[in-house]
Amino acid sequence: MFSFENLDVLRLHLRAPLFYVEDEKTSPFVRPPADRQKRPLPCETEENGVFEEYIFRFEIEENRGNVIDPDPAGYLGSPLFSGRRAENRDTASGCAKTRFELSAGTYFFAQMREALDREECTLMAIEVQREILWQRLPPHRVLYIRRLFEHGKPVTQIWRMFTV
Repeated sequence: MFSFENLDVLRLHLRAPLFYVEDEKTSPFVRPPADRQKRPLPCETEENGVFEEYIFRFEIEENRGNVIDPDPAGYLGSPLFSGRRAENRDTASGCAKTRFELSAGTYFFAQMREALDREECTLMAIEVQREILWQRLPPHRVLYIRRLFEHGKPVTQIWRMFTV
């Protein structure tokens, strides 16, 4: 289990939207392995071996989303949207599946250079929420888990908007 006490939670200004198409076969959480060093992401490669990027949209219950120390049990329910990255708006629009756009804007953001399981994602999401609240900003109820690969290695990111 990770300790997230020294996790860097930053403000990230997304200058252009990111586009995704629905992919119900993906899961936001990995199964905990016996060997932590070799933790693959679900659906991490296509048939041609190209690594993908995924987004998972959650809605946090209001009684959990506006407190410094929410109960982690059940904090992240089922994702409202699960999708893989589309090249652009036209690619996403041309797809028969449901589309999603991660809007340009300012987010609180944290990442770990590893694939995380449900419990670890929950704890990281709570740390992001704490930072938003410590800065006296009301967090939006929507939270995103983004999974991608950098230099062939998995990365787990938490994104959360806030109201100014």
